[in-house]
Amino acid sequence: MTAVLRGFGATLVSAIISTIGFLLVGVFLPIWAMMLIYGRHNVQDAPAHGGIVLLVTVPIAGVMAVCAFLILTPLVYHRLSSRRGN
Repeated sequence: MTAVLRGFGATLVSAIISTIGFLLVGVFLPIWAMMLIYGRHNVQDAPAHGGIVLLVTVPIAGVMAVCAFLILTPLVYHRLSSRRGN
C-alpha cells in the first residue's frame, strides 16, 4: 500500500511541476517577451494578440512538459522511497 501511495505522490508532484513549467515556458514567457519588446498596448492591439507565437511555443512546451513528467516521476518516487529508509 505504501508503494501505491508513493507512486501517487510522485505522479502528483511531477504533474504539478510539469504543469507549472508548461504554463511558464509555453504561455507566460512568450507573452511577457512580446510585451517587453513591443509594449503592452501594441501587443493587445495586434491581430490575434501574438497568436502565431503561441501557436509555435505551446506545442513545444507541451512536449517538453511531457518529457519532464516522464523523467521526474521515477526520480521523485526514488527520492520518496529513499527518504523513508526503505
